[in-house]
Amino acid sequence: MKLVINVSKRLLNTKPSSFNKSRIRQKYVPHSVEPTKDEISYLQEFLSKHERTVILTGAGFSTESGIPDYRSDKVGLYSRKNYKPMQYQDFIKYASLRQRYWARSYVGWPGYSKIQPSKNHYIVANLERSGVMHWLITQNVDHLHNRAGSLKVTELHGSLYSVRCLSCKMRIPRVDYQRQMEEMNQHWSVQSFERATDGDVILTDDQVKGFQVPSCTSCGGSMMPKIVFFGDNVSKSKVEFLYEKVNQSDSILVLGSSLQVYSGYRFVLRAADQGKPIAIVNIGETRADKLASLKLNVKCGDILPLLQFPASITDDLA
Repeated sequence: MKLVINVSKRLLNTKPSSFNKSRIRQKYVPHSVEPTKDEISYLQEFLSKHERTVILTGAGFSTESGIPDYRSDKVGLYSRKNYKPMQYQDFIKYASLRQRYWARSYVGWPGYSKIQPSKNHYIVANLERSGVMHWLITQNVDHLHNRAGSLKVTELHGSLYSVRCLSCKMRIPRVDYQRQMEEMNQHWSVQSFERATDGDVILTDDQVKGFQVPSCTSCGGSMMPKIVFFGDNVSKSKVEFLYEKVNQSDSILVLGSSLQVYSGYRFVLRAADQGKPIAIVNIGETRADKLASLKLNVKCGDILPLLQFPASITDDLA
């Protein structure tokens, strides 16, 4: 019988400053009930029985870090605002919409870039170290998994921490583009207290007026965050790479995603087609509930810290 310890207690001692910051904001986390002892046991058993689990995380996973999602009841962006996310074709075609996007992103970036991984991100990183997790697919563009130490991770929809030119494809770090925007907009200043989902904030059309958008310093083209907007497609090579990771796995665990977007849902479908067990931890219904062998309607932060793993991973936490 393997010796097990409660990883969450060791983690809380290892990353105190990060965890204290993540406790500050819970306003974007929908109401949920505490997991029962049986539910904790069911998830523990699921992870103990499988050694090559693919984990898929969605926007609900990062709400505990203070980033709102789109669809959560009462607290998601769709519930609180008449909000429409940026569409890829609109960004490409209309300079006015690019101006609005970058103005909102410029105002939101200083706060967004300071957001820290939650305890959940660190626990997933340590599932990788323990050998339980085969690969991590995240639908989030916040880069928090990487910052928490995950290495076997694919950011399905890209990352807000990189910007590229639509013409010559030159890439620069987002922080460098922020400096360029700051230099061009020294006399433009607005405030917003309403955070959106993708690192931006809510601004009125009047507030956006006068904002200057820097062009590519190499060719003069339009700059775009290195993410997949709504209406765009994940690259075929990335999809095939992740299909192969699912093929190699023995199970899939979904954390904090309603799976309403097909780009992530397809990997759960692939696992189901192969007869692999599927577990879901998410507050509210998901698109794959009928495919799951285990569905827990609880907050990730209420159940993940209660799981136990082989003592061998404690070497990484000392």
